Amino acid sequence: KIAGYNVTSISGSVVTAFGFYNPIYLRVAIPFEEQTSKWPEEQRDMYFMVHEKSVEANLIHTHYTSDCYKDADKYMIDNSDALFYYGKEDDDCFILNYAKEKGLKIFYFYEDCLILNL
Repeated sequence: KIAGYNVTSISGSVVTAFGFYNPIYLRVAIPFEEQTSKWPEEQRDMYFMVHEKSVEANLIHTHYTSDCYKDADKYMIDNSDALFYYGKEDDDCFILNYAKEKGLKIFYFYEDCLILNL
């Protein structure tokens, strides 16, 4: 089980690439129902393509709340064994710190690189 953060545009590629070598199952945590309503069509299409490749999608809140994104992050970490994170190891953000606290394997993506901390 892998959580992804900031990786909507690469989630499908990651699942496809790693899926050749490992059993990876993509689960989506949707922070709130209308999350994509103001997104450009191309981003919405990519987002829903990722949903089609997932084994399940979980709606965390029906409406926007001030905690909906944090709740979705916690849900993903609590139900994952690893995190794909688009950013650097020294970033200070809730999901990265929470994943470290929970002892998840973290895969860092940045500047067209993949850093594995196994």
